[in-house]
Amino acid sequence: MPCSIKKRKRRISTVVSGALLFLVGVFVFSAWQSRRNESQQLEQFPRRPVPMVWAGSPSPPAVSNAQVVMPEAPRGLRRATDIDLFIKVTADGRVSSIAAGANHNPALRRAAEDALLRWKFDAVDSDRYRDARVRFRFARSGVKLVMPKA
Repeated sequence: MPCSIKKRKRRISTVVSGALLFLVGVFVFSAWQSRRNESQQLEQFPRRPVPMVWAGSPSPPAVSNAQVVMPEAPRGLRRATDIDLFIKVTADGRVSSIAAGANHNPALRRAAEDALLRWKFDAVDSDRYRDARVRFRFARSGVKLVMPKA
């Protein structure tokens, strides 16, 4: 009897560890698939002019070409709200960090940050980061990009 109990326990532990490995594999595959889908979706967005202010240059361009993913306005928005965000763009055109300008509605700020992290700017030949400021106007009618105040 004791021998069969040990065999059962061993068989059960083997089945449980196999199930756990399967679940980990499914999780890793789904994460890989979602990243792949995001990059494919980003390719669908055409490059378009974005009103923004680039920092650190004597005459910063007011418009930059970027693949733009717009945030969605949350339901129940009562009044129009502007969200100013400061971004760092790498030499290859990806947004590397985002900072909020002032105290903002956390839900709006999070929606804007999630959208900005999926933006892709034109690459430059410099190894430096580029700093910029972007302003979103959240309203009941939708979200717009507006020129930030200097």
